[in-house]
Amino acid sequence: MRLCPALLIALAACGGTSASTIDGATARDAAIDAIAAPDAAPPITAPSETWTWVPIDGMQCGDGSPTGIGVNLTDRSDRILVYLQGGGACWDAATCFQVMSAAYVTTGYGEADFTAEIASVGQSYIFQRTGANPFADASWIYVPYCTGDLHSGDATPSYSDNGTPRTVHHVGRANLARVLARAAATRPAADTVWLVGVSAGGFGVAFNYAAARAAWPGAAAFRALADSAPLVTMEATRWAAMQASWHLAFPAGCTTCATDLGAMPAALRGAMRATDRYGLLANTGDQTITTYFGLTNLGLASATIAEQAAMPAGSGQAAWLTAGTSHVVLANPLLVAGGISVQDWVARWATGDAAWANAGP
Repeated sequence: MRLCPALLIALAACGGTSASTIDGATARDAAIDAIAAPDAAPPITAPSETWTWVPIDGMQCGDGSPTGIGVNLTDRSDRILVYLQGGGACWDAATCFQVMSAAYVTTGYGEADFTAEIASVGQSYIFQRTGANPFADASWIYVPYCTGDLHSGDATPSYSDNGTPRTVHHVGRANLARVLARAAATRPAADTVWLVGVSAGGFGVAFNYAAARAAWPGAAAFRALADSAPLVTMEATRWAAMQASWHLAFPAGCTTCATDLGAMPAALRGAMRATDRYGLLANTGDQTITTYFGLTNLGLASATIAEQAAMPAGSGQAAWLTAGTSHVVLANPLLVAGGISVQDWVARWATGDAAWANAGP
């Protein structure tokens, strides 16, 4: 999630949801399952080791326009890294059209947007084909974010914007199902799969963990990393409004997720295989998260530290935390907490190092 300070201030005043209707959300769950079947999807073809924009049939942005993904494929290995872009969230007319607290919802996202994004994001150390990078020999899938729903919605509400009905396609979950199916068809023999998300993309990692794991059932190692996406209890009215607009699907067995996002880490632990890993990177007082979640810095810090404390050795989960207020940790790979840098902690997570454990704050 990323917003300028003025929008952050405005968002703090946004609480309830405008009048909306959800059309056929429940019926689409079965359709999403069908979309996600790799044998029903064609593999992606693109030049080797160069970023290429690939339109994906059926993918939509919030405004209903078609979109796609960026890929950088390689034949060095069958390993694959799927990266979920961040960019805020919106759940009513105020947040989608007035505050505009989610990226690309009203403008769409196409090849030109990707070209501009990857010129910057592509400089990240995780997208370098060098020996020091644990992802150097993997194929990379860059999933843009233009649905305002944490990559996790399955609804098309009509919001009343000053009396004018405006439909938003909160279809991030269906979009990602299409991407996962194409990616799995492209690298079906992947022995290691990394799912990485930043901000809104980090929450998408958590909500789509089971679907991504199921796309590669034979992978020996499946590793998920959520940057700046703590799964903590948020302000109840805000959480209810988001769910009403997005039609979220929670991990199997999570009977309290609908009332408490903080219940999700335990549910994810219950669904993980012994070789799988789920990692969290976070500033404990992240100002962006406090604004979206309706929390104080102290409240967020307490909840995030509690989330880390519930990730003991052997649980398959761990968190790297620092006592800051900024947003997006991967942008500062040399930052140190608990005696280890972000980059070194991520490398331990990525490679299955037995020394991977909680660090900081």
